[in-house]
Amino acid sequence: GIAIGRISLVCSNSFDSIILSALFGLTITAIYSNYYFVFSSISGFMGILVTSMSASVGNSLVTESIEKNETDHRKFDLYYEIIVGFCVICLFSLYQSFMRVWVGEDLMLSNVSMILFCAYFYIHHLAQIRSVYSEAAGLWWYFKYLSIAEMMGNILLNIFLGKLMGVNGILIATIITAFLCSFIGCTIITYKRLFKKSPRTYFLNNALYFAIAICGCLLINLVGNMIYVDNWASLFIKAIICAFLGMLYLIGI
Repeated sequence: GIAIGRISLVCSNSFDSIILSALFGLTITAIYSNYYFVFSSISGFMGILVTSMSASVGNSLVTESIEKNETDHRKFDLYYEIIVGFCVICLFSLYQSFMRVWVGEDLMLSNVSMILFCAYFYIHHLAQIRSVYSEAAGLWWYFKYLSIAEMMGNILLNIFLGKLMGVNGILIATIITAFLCSFIGCTIITYKRLFKKSPRTYFLNNALYFAIAICGCLLINLVGNMIYVDNWASLFIKAIICAFLGMLYLIGI
């Protein structure tokens, strides 16, 4: 089960660039890779938070009741989604400005692609806390068919939507498969096998977190758009303002 899950994860992340290169050439792939580099760099820092929890969660699953672990799971998920929401708000406001200064306007994707990258980032981190609990509980074997479905679905949708919509199609394909398999499917199995209850409350909470993140992106971006960025100094000023406003927004909510 672990092997299937790891292979699926690697294939899902790798085939995006392979199919993009096959369909549209190396120039578009290089531009996509620049955006993905920012995406993966932030995800790397987020991964440190998740990895550091694993041992404590494993111990809690052995020593605490199912009810206590489910309550902790929802609590940790709230804290993590606040951090993810903050990152998405900053990405939404600063992604294009950073790329303009870093690589220039000739090597930038459209604003629609940028929005899809932000959505991809959010979906990618949506079930990370759930993943910590399911891994600590050893539920890999129950995920095997979902992992295979995600891998195969991602490849097929990448080809179909990639030909139809270009880079945006590749991103949409990855978002769809990750949402349906990793978030919806694996969450249902985790709640059924580990917490012995319906994931309805968990899904409703995450819908609320998503709505809050979207509102934050739109509001903070309104302020960010007032600052035109054409050098590193102006980018730094915009980053400080957007990060500060994003933090105030999430604390206020």
